[in-house]
Amino acid sequence: MPSAPPVLSPPSPPSPASVLPVRSGASPGPSGPPPFPYGPYGRSGRGAAAVLPMVLAVLLLALLPAPAAAAGEDPGWTVRPAGGGSAGRETRPYVYLEGVPDSVLQDRISVANPARTPLTVRLRGDGRAGPWLRFGARTVTVPARTRADVPFALALPGNATPGDLAGAIVATAGGGTEGRVQVRVRVGGPTLAALTVEDVEVSGGTVRYALVNRGNTPLRPRLAVRADGVFGVLLDRPERPLPLELAPGRRVELTEPWPDAPALDSVTVRLRVTAAGGARGEGAASAAYVPVAPVAGGGLLLLGALAVLGTVAHRRRHSRGESQASTLPGPRRRRGRRPAAPGPRPPRENRSGIVKRRHLRDRVPARRTVPATLLLLLAVLLPLAAAPGVAATVRAAAGDPAVTLSKKEAGKGGDITVKGTGWRPEALLMLLICGRSSPERGVIGGTNSCANADGRAVTTDRKGAFGRKLPVAEPPEPCPCVVHVATVTGEQAVVDAVFTVAGHPTAELPPPADEGRLAVLAPPRLAGESSLLTWFGAPPVRQLVVTVGNPGTAPVKDPVFEIGTAHGVFAPQWEERQWRGTVAPGGRAQVRLPVELSAGAHGDYQVSLRYGTKLLAEQPWRVSRPWGVTLFWVLLCLVVPAAVFRIGMAVVDKVRPRPAGTPPRHAHRPPARPTGTGTGTAALPWFTQDSAPAQHRRSAPSEKRPPPTTKGHVWTRNGG
Repeated sequence: MPSAPPVLSPPSPPSPASVLPVRSGASPGPSGPPPFPYGPYGRSGRGAAAVLPMVLAVLLLALLPAPAAAAGEDPGWTVRPAGGGSAGRETRPYVYLEGVPDSVLQDRISVANPARTPLTVRLRGDGRAGPWLRFGARTVTVPARTRADVPFALALPGNATPGDLAGAIVATAGGGTEGRVQVRVRVGGPTLAALTVEDVEVSGGTVRYALVNRGNTPLRPRLAVRADGVFGVLLDRPERPLPLELAPGRRVELTEPWPDAPALDSVTVRLRVTAAGGARGEGAASAAYVPVAPVAGGGLLLLGALAVLGTVAHRRRHSRGESQASTLPGPRRRRGRRPAAPGPRPPRENRSGIVKRRHLRDRVPARRTVPATLLLLLAVLLPLAAAPGVAATVRAAAGDPAVTLSKKEAGKGGDITVKGTGWRPEALLMLLICGRSSPERGVIGGTNSCANADGRAVTTDRKGAFGRKLPVAEPPEPCPCVVHVATVTGEQAVVDAVFTVAGHPTAELPPPADEGRLAVLAPPRLAGESSLLTWFGAPPVRQLVVTVGNPGTAPVKDPVFEIGTAHGVFAPQWEERQWRGTVAPGGRAQVRLPVELSAGAHGDYQVSLRYGTKLLAEQPWRVSRPWGVTLFWVLLCLVVPAAVFRIGMAVVDKVRPRPAGTPPRHAHRPPARPTGTGTGTAALPWFTQDSAPAQHRRSAPSEKRPPPTTKGHVWTRNGG
């Protein structure tokens, strides 16, 4: 059979892999190109022989066993809060401590070592609560396959800020690995906000001052500045927030620029600082702005101008004669104008004949439209109608948190269910069984009275509710007991539900201790002035005025202070002073206590105020010298020698010898006798009453003198 003709197709181009280089001068043979002279690893397969030993070495190293971990570097060791189960949900996620300032709180952590060698760890504190953490031993060695419970304490200082703060316990092993346990601390007690402005100084265009936080809570101050001059207000800046936060007890020095300060004026700058919680402080300073060169030049020019004016006025007065002032008989009056007639003026008419009103009261008031009145009524009534709903919403949102227990009594080893409502949404809570507690007095002693190892943590839902099982454990203190539920972070909220641990000892609660504490909230000052008697050596008397606050949890009633006065380098002499009054927890009061020095005291004194064992304040007191006493001694030194000198001279004059017949110097001289011949009586004058001249003779009234007459009668010689 004849075959089918072949199908011809265009030749395909050669592939790049089939194209081989051709040496110059050589022609390919009929059998194709010569073979490639080099293999993939070099000449004659030597590359494969060199790589094979390396591959075998890698496989050998992979088959060898790994070296054992060094001692102490076992990553299996753990550190966590003690108690709370072995693992999982029952483990405490953190350590929770609660107490008041000036208290010591205790708890434990567990370090587990599952390795076959001992483990050595170093413990330290970290975070805000880190400096307050105390350990019995900084280095702890845990034997192999052992868990060790390590106790620790947290000492809250007296100036601890009420609120929540966080810290951590860091455990570091020998190899550098670390484990951390979170510590949450809730500091109880009332918050006390106090802020003072001190050391105010005005210098040129800058005002310098210092802010001191004397309370127990952080503050964000706001500053207002005002400057008054001789002719009015020069500067008035409204309140504005300062870019800082003052921690309790912190002092910071700041400056306030004043670019447009006056060139010539006497100003008083006042600073007012406020903060949340009722904190308020004020400070003032005065300064005089006097440019020396312009003032001196202006004064000289003014004196020269006054001299010139005085000279000109003097010359004019002497050059012109005195002119007689002409007086007018009556007030001038324009001609052709009649006086206005009494009574109201008639209204004027303009050109169009419309009468113009002269007073606004003559205008007819515009009538208010009905829609405007309706809108006004709606604006007043709508808020009143909506007020009950708003108040109900606020009351519902501000409801107090509540806690309910599934059982009021249970024994150790059991559990109860704790449910709560009305809490802050998504708030972290801590549940503890505490002894020596009551809902009225709270947990006495803080978390030291609670079974911390068996506590549980829970987070509320969006509605502020929760439910959690709590194992029953015996607290370290005897009952009465409570289930203590408290917030860990944020705004403090605490609820104590009465609970009885079956079989646990019971004891009465201790009497309320005086836990009130006092702190100074403002710089002290000495009030009063010296009297005139102090100038002559009377005891100087002042009043020490100080503002105190109570950051404790109990009121302070009729506190007894101690006032000490020290002169120079001598130790102070203390005297008790009782102040009548009560300072409530979180309250403040101004205390005035008398201070008296000894008679004639002068110089520099230091007045100290102490409450209990705590020194509250110190105030210097410079007492002036009693110059009246000095004047008395000066006069005494002058008068006494003069008197002694006079007495001595009299004695000398009395006892000194004199010639015969010479009377003493200060002897009494008898009166001189009159000269005459008579022996017994003194000589009479040269004339007597009868022999005196007629013009000098005295006689009785004459009978011919008319007697006095009465009104309407005339005297006659015949007696008529």
